[in-house]
Amino acid sequence: RGLKLKSMDVDHAFMHSPLPPQDVVVLKLPLSVSLPSGAPAYLRLSRALNGLRDASLHWINLLSASIKRINMWSDEIEPCCYQGVIRDQKGVRLGIALLIAYVDDILVCSENDEVQDMVEKAIGAVVPLKVTGCIEKGKDGGGSLVFIGRRITRASGTDELTLSVDGSYLDSTFIEYGITKGTSSVPDISIHLEKTLTDNEAKKPLSDESYGKFRRAL
Repeated sequence: RGLKLKSMDVDHAFMHSPLPPQDVVVLKLPLSVSLPSGAPAYLRLSRALNGLRDASLHWINLLSASIKRINMWSDEIEPCCYQGVIRDQKGVRLGIALLIAYVDDILVCSENDEVQDMVEKAIGAVVPLKVTGCIEKGKDGGGSLVFIGRRITRASGTDELTLSVDGSYLDSTFIEYGITKGTSSVPDISIHLEKTLTDNEAKKPLSDESYGKFRRAL
C-alpha cells in the first residue's frame, strides 16, 4: 500500500502504566532507606515497575486504551498488533493506520502525515515518546530505519520494502558460545532431544550462569 513508516521508543513505559485499583503491590525499600524509628519502609505502588511479573500487561493495557480513542483496535490473534481507520473530530476519514508494539518499541504505518500525527499524539499524551526513524513513500524518497534489530528499507521511487539484519547482529552470541566458523551442514538436533528425554543429567535445571547465557542469546 506504500504506507509511511515511523519507529518510536517509549521512555520508562512500565513506570507510566497505572496498576488496576484491585491490585495491591507493596515494595520494600532498601535498608538504606528507613523510617525515623529505623523500621523498614514500604511503598504501595500505583504504577507498574520494571521487574513486576505483569508490568508488560499493564503497559499494553495503557497503550490500547490511548489509541482506542482514535479508533485503533488490537488484532484478535496477536494483541500487540493494532489497526484502524482514523477520522478527525468531525468524523471525516483521514486514512488507515497499522501499529506494532514490541514492549516499548513501536512501529507505525500510516497513509499520510495527518494519520501519523494523530497516532503519535495519542500515545505521546500518556507516555514520553521519541521518534527513532522514518520511511517516506517511494515518491517522496523512501528511507531506512531499524526496528528491534531489523533494518527496514524502501528505495526511492518504489513502494517495495526490504527487511534485513546487519551482518554483525549475532556476533556477540557467536563469541559467547565459542562459534568461530560456519558450516553448510544442517545440525542434527534429534540426538539432543532424545538425550533430554532419557538422560537424567540433561533434565537438571540450568545454573544461573547458563540461564543468563541462554537469555542473552535468545
